[in-house]
Amino acid sequence: MKHNQARHNACSFLFGMFFLLCIFCGVFAMSKNALADDKDANNDSFAITGLGDHQYGTNGIGVWPSTGQIRLGLSNTLSDILGKKFDGVGLLNAQLSSDDVNRAKELHDRLCRAAVEKPPTDIQVNPMMTYSISCVRDGKSTDYQGRVGELPKSVAFLADDFFKASIKKYSPAGHAIVKFDVTVSDVQRKKDKFLVEVTFSNSGRFPIRMRTPDQWVKLGGDRLDISGFRTDGNGEWRADLAGLPVLNKGDYPVETIAQPTGESGTFITISSGGSVTYKFLALPTHKVPEGTYEFGALIFANIAVKGVFGVGGRVNFLSDRTRPARAIFNTGYPSTPEEWRDYEARQREIMSSEPVYPGAIIAEAGYYRKISSSGERSQFVTDLRKGASAPGLEHPFDHWQWEADLTHSTRCMAGEPCPREGLWVARTMTMGSSGGDITHPEFRRRLLAGQLTPELSALGGIVPYHYWEWHGV
Repeated sequence: MKHNQARHNACSFLFGMFFLLCIFCGVFAMSKNALADDKDANNDSFAITGLGDHQYGTNGIGVWPSTGQIRLGLSNTLSDILGKKFDGVGLLNAQLSSDDVNRAKELHDRLCRAAVEKPPTDIQVNPMMTYSISCVRDGKSTDYQGRVGELPKSVAFLADDFFKASIKKYSPAGHAIVKFDVTVSDVQRKKDKFLVEVTFSNSGRFPIRMRTPDQWVKLGGDRLDISGFRTDGNGEWRADLAGLPVLNKGDYPVETIAQPTGESGTFITISSGGSVTYKFLALPTHKVPEGTYEFGALIFANIAVKGVFGVGGRVNFLSDRTRPARAIFNTGYPSTPEEWRDYEARQREIMSSEPVYPGAIIAEAGYYRKISSSGERSQFVTDLRKGASAPGLEHPFDHWQWEADLTHSTRCMAGEPCPREGLWVARTMTMGSSGGDITHPEFRRRLLAGQLTPELSALGGIVPYHYWEWHGV
């Protein structure tokens, strides 16, 4: 009963509970009962599973020393163990080398002995792993489960070394039983946005069900990150598509399924050898210069493998780094006045929660406005560069807040094209700093980007000393 309860607790997250995920306990049971030959079903065997937090999938191995068979369950291929050499996620079958068979037999014997005798642990650094083991004694098979950190140090280290070495060694050549991948199919300009196509592929033996990305929850840790890098190294395109509307959702058979929490979700099942391509309209999070870009995807989500108990749950993986999608942008983003207006509005909202206090290092270059604790705002903005220290402030102001991008100036001479949309006011230069310049509130105009600014000869004096300054949106 105690071991059955431990197994139940370890697997509970597979069914949507927010506890530590241990998918390989299910893979282990599936491996022996569903995919192994009947003659292997009662052989001595063991599984080791690495543990992560609730946002990450887990990796594990199932081993049959008597046959030399090993199965790798890879749900978090962002793990350092894999060294960025495995794309997608899956369940793989492989054959141990003769040396590794001997190591597996030794580890199995020592795990069985420790599970039965329960010696006290002397370990100081606890490996975040669990083990599950079948031990045959007098023709009878008994299962045990526990934490590797509860074992004697010598056994725990042996398990840890075998686990990491096996994943690193056998994942490149393993035969896929379950395999799930993502690729960025296409990225192109579409009016004032970008049309992004993302394809999920199932090259394994079993159907895979996933929730449609428009229902992925960022606060729950779901991510559908698209990243593009200009081939000359001087530009990036980034966006998280999780939660955005799927334009072609009606192209596929979508199931609406009630969830344990009470709400309903929409799901798509991808058959063995099949794929599904989702289309989104998106905006990149930062400016994008024109050029040629190579794209990839990063996924944090949940999947279910139909017909195989216990396989699936939380997965984290990248698209194939050796085959990035390529896209050419003949114009940068933003480029039109409308795109600049929308881009700066989004940036303003993002940066509104990131006040900059005097002496702090500027993380995002831009035109900043002085703000007081009561909400009072300075009349004009100040150019602050990334990496510089934020200047001091006079009373009543106590912090700086990002207001606009540095690409377009906030000053303009009379008769020239206005560099940015918004409210402008006439000013006259005086000797000393620009803070002492004279403002003429009667010469206040709302101007569009590209519109010629009005003449200021009516102000008299030396005309070149007069200019227009941006007041805000």
